[in-house]
Amino acid sequence: MSSFRLITEYSLWFILPALCVAGAYSWLLYSKKGPWSPLLNKILFSVRFILIFLLCFLLIGPLLQYIKNEFEKPIFVFAIDDSESNTISTGVAKLSALKKEIEQAKKILQQEDYTVDIVTLSGKLSIDDITFKNPSTNLDYLLDKVESNYENRNLAGTILFSDGIYNQGLSPAYKELGFPLYTIGLGDTAAKKDIILKNILYNKLTYQGNSFPIVAEIQNQGFEGKDITVIIKNKGKLLDKKIITFSRNYDLKEVEFRLTSDEKGLQHYEIEVVPLEGEFTDKNNTGHAYIDVIEGKEEILLVASSPHPDIKAIKSVTDQKENYSLNIYIPGITEFKNEKYDLIIFHQIPDLQNTAAEILNKYGKDNSSIWYITGNKVNYASFNQINNALKISQRGQQLDQVTAVYNPDFNKFSLTTEEASVISKYPPVSVPFGEFKPMNNAEVILFQRLGNVQTVKPLLLFSNANDKKVAVFSGEGLWEWRLLEFKETGTTKVFDKLIGNLIQLLSSREEKRKFKVYPINSEFYSSDPVLFETEVYNDIYEKIYGQNINLTVTSEKNEKKHYSYVNTENSRFEIKGLSQGIYKYVASTILNGKKETSEGEFLIKELNIELINGTSDFDLLRTISDKNKGVFLPVTKLSSLPEILKNSSPQSIIHSNEELSEIINLKWVFFLLISLVTLEWFFRKFKGGY
Repeated sequence: MSSFRLITEYSLWFILPALCVAGAYSWLLYSKKGPWSPLLNKILFSVRFILIFLLCFLLIGPLLQYIKNEFEKPIFVFAIDDSESNTISTGVAKLSALKKEIEQAKKILQQEDYTVDIVTLSGKLSIDDITFKNPSTNLDYLLDKVESNYENRNLAGTILFSDGIYNQGLSPAYKELGFPLYTIGLGDTAAKKDIILKNILYNKLTYQGNSFPIVAEIQNQGFEGKDITVIIKNKGKLLDKKIITFSRNYDLKEVEFRLTSDEKGLQHYEIEVVPLEGEFTDKNNTGHAYIDVIEGKEEILLVASSPHPDIKAIKSVTDQKENYSLNIYIPGITEFKNEKYDLIIFHQIPDLQNTAAEILNKYGKDNSSIWYITGNKVNYASFNQINNALKISQRGQQLDQVTAVYNPDFNKFSLTTEEASVISKYPPVSVPFGEFKPMNNAEVILFQRLGNVQTVKPLLLFSNANDKKVAVFSGEGLWEWRLLEFKETGTTKVFDKLIGNLIQLLSSREEKRKFKVYPINSEFYSSDPVLFETEVYNDIYEKIYGQNINLTVTSEKNEKKHYSYVNTENSRFEIKGLSQGIYKYVASTILNGKKETSEGEFLIKELNIELINGTSDFDLLRTISDKNKGVFLPVTKLSSLPEILKNSSPQSIIHSNEELSEIINLKWVFFLLISLVTLEWFFRKFKGGY
């Protein structure tokens, strides 16, 4: 429905003077007899009158108001929990019938001139496409999705189809929505006899030959007093078996297996609760543990001229990493262990007393990775001679107090904006006053800031020249950073991440291979694709593209799948449909007439949280309906839903859109005035009036 209205900037009473002016002017012009007929004289009088009146009328600022009304029909949203738990609680056959009933309810509401939309956890928008296989249930997310998508819309109500079981997100019982929420309870609330493997606890990393535990949490529902057998297997071989008995219903017990692996690499352990007769389902009787068995720890040597709080701060970081072993050598205090080290940290070495000169010469001149931490005891003349990353020209004994600024262009590892902000608030450290000259294309991680002025001087930098990794922290007072962060935030996450990433960068050995293929993660869920990165280099280690790559993926059952693709810039190779397990891969290509290969392994895991609980929770659905002005219905009464929704009397909303246009800006007004002037001029000219 649309309407027009004429309004003016000034009073409409000004139309009367406009009429008078137009009449007087036209009368003066045509009151005398002209060389034309009386009829034409009246016509010319009328034309001039209209022309003058329109011109005077436009002076009072007339506006044309256009109002357009649009009706938005009431919207009902069917929010469908299409998670896998419904398959257990309701059953496949009943879910198929349910989809037909939902479609029927939708058609009835649409016939009543309501809009009905579908929203699901999996993103499906059609009832026919729903398969009830979503691997998790987040009802809080589903309702938030409706609330955000239909904000400022005529949402008359949302109908949630669910069994009330959720395993991710917040409880929907705490939500207060801006629309009525009706709930349809799916499944059965009756407790089912079942033995459930609820969880498996284990460390993802262990060392070859070490003993490690795997703990299975098992819950009983209806089998109290029965002997329950729990077994653990590796590659189909039975490793251990334990028998437990539950004394009461809904009891939870832990079963611990202690194992040892002499085989390195990813190991797959399968824990199974042997099914009992009368169990509701055996899909939740099996769990999997994947443990990476590595050959040994990365050995780190920290050499210091004397005890210092920095040493404890660094040790606190390495102690959190199970794959690091830190040896501390302080001459005269601790004993030096002559071993092979992946990283050497020199704290205020070389010093003025030439402490640990033998160790410095041994590791400073070979290809060992080194992290130098300077301070007031450092002999900078010796320091400049032995390291190839940073030259520091100290002027006297003066020191500057500087704070740190993270360099966002550093790409060997990354910190978030929030983490960089935390670092910028760390207390000042003491650095030598003088010139700092990075060498061999060293990359700055942290810059020095003096007061409010950020300088280009490095506080922390990294170099990787001639196969030797070197980092230099050119300040003293590292320990204060960790202490202040803990005081301000109660954690040391940012400090630990910065130092941990630096140690990992220095201690890891880079492979100078011309061909690399690797998955972007070591673990994937079966519902996600496996993405492979491909790197191919020429003789001067520039990336090249257009290579034909052959990829073979082998499962634990020795089943092989072969793939071929061409590597391109900014693209990854994708594999879908792999089931749970450990996979090994071998990729190959021909480079300069020679076959190059790259190999590794990755893990596919199942997300089995939907199998833990098969008992519907109608109490939750009643609670959220009552809280949000809705009604709860069991699925058996779904046919009454359309009538209940119609009785809620949803109304259409009128959206009015108003537009104001100045008449003087309308094209047809311009052409009307031109036409009137032209018409009068033509007849007067033709009849000899000019």
